[in-house]
Amino acid sequence: MEYVKITENLTMSRIIQGFWRLTDWNWDTETLAEFMRGCIARGVTTFDTAEIYGNTVCETEMGKVFEKYPEIREKIQLVTKTGIKKIAGMP
Repeated sequence: MEYVKITENLTMSRIIQGFWRLTDWNWDTETLAEFMRGCIARGVTTFDTAEIYGNTVCETEMGKVFEKYPEIREKIQLVTKTGIKKIAGMP
């Protein structure tokens, strides 16, 4: 895997695994952890999420993995966005 140096102290994998549709995958904590381990094994160590993904469910589920398997969190770069709001009346 190729890595990109963003700053002196931050390097990210060239490929970033997004979790926008994580709630559609219907995975339990163990399945998500295995998927994340597979990404890491392939060199994909940068993960993208946002609080709006699944109305915070995405980050909640990832948090469960990090709590149970802290070694996963230690091996990745987590890119997250905040402050993105739903527009009233929009799904």
